[in-house]
Amino acid sequence: MDSFEEPTIAEDLWQPGAATADENEATPTYQDKFLTGSKAIDDAFEGGLDYGKVHCIIAKAEHGAREFSRALLATHLLHSPEATATIIDSTLTFDVRRLHATLRSSLPPGQNDAMEPLKRLKISKVFDRIGMMEAVAELGEEFNSEKEQEQQRPAEMIKPQKSTIEDSEDEEDILDESPEKSPSRPSTPAPSFSPKRLLIVDSISHVMTPVIKNDHTQGQALLTSLLRSIKEVTQQYNLCTIVLGEAGFKLVSEDETLSRFKSCRIKPAVGYGLGYLVDVHFYLHQLPSRTVSQKVRAGQQPIHVLEIVEEREGNRQWSWAAFRFTEEGTLEDVKA
Repeated sequence: MDSFEEPTIAEDLWQPGAATADENEATPTYQDKFLTGSKAIDDAFEGGLDYGKVHCIIAKAEHGAREFSRALLATHLLHSPEATATIIDSTLTFDVRRLHATLRSSLPPGQNDAMEPLKRLKISKVFDRIGMMEAVAELGEEFNSEKEQEQQRPAEMIKPQKSTIEDSEDEEDILDESPEKSPSRPSTPAPSFSPKRLLIVDSISHVMTPVIKNDHTQGQALLTSLLRSIKEVTQQYNLCTIVLGEAGFKLVSEDETLSRFKSCRIKPAVGYGLGYLVDVHFYLHQLPSRTVSQKVRAGQQPIHVLEIVEEREGNRQWSWAAFRFTEEGTLEDVKA
């Protein structure tokens, strides 16, 4: 059995009834930070997430890591008609219908085409570590091919064209003559914008935990190799990469947790070494009910906390933001 399937365009997975929509002709907006769609999160993390860096989010299965990544996907794809995204899915649980519902609820006024963003989302299904490595390598090859095509495009655009029709005799003379090499002139490079690309890997724990349990030393070495490959592609093509991972079943003591919240006693299922292999290490957890007021508990979604517990560069460690998910799957800020 193959280790991974060919990437699939999200639009192909589900085609509802045809819908008419106005084309989005807004001028793309480019920024240095990846905006999450939550002001609280963007403010807490100095403008949002980072392009060119690998972010890892560790959470319990019930604490909404996949819902969070789906909300980020919707925000990213709607931010610009040039924005693209790729999901490497080892859990085979990605829900296109829910993403479509989130996109539909997040569309700007006057627009109703939630299918167009799905055309810019690719989903690669993988079944093990080898499949994930192959999917990452294929992604790098795809971006490299796009880069080469972009570099060749200006040369094709400045190719001279005839403005008059030649006489037939003149045309024969031209065919008989050997083409003269015109002196090369430095051409003005066409303005290029770095495309905004999002990569979500779901999940590192799903493919690596069995390997680590079988042979811890070899498993950690393979984990390092896999994350190194992800990081190389991320840096080379300026991706905003989000790697999802599950928390281990066993809780740690309050003194041992990396979180500033004593109620958060999780740790990565693949081990604490994960924090040294990524650029930004997050914990996503849920506030316990005893810390939430009665008013908030009545008929509202639980409050989630996204917290940086480790960072390779910078001083954002233990920065955090609180939010909740809306019924549509978007992020709603919660005041601290």
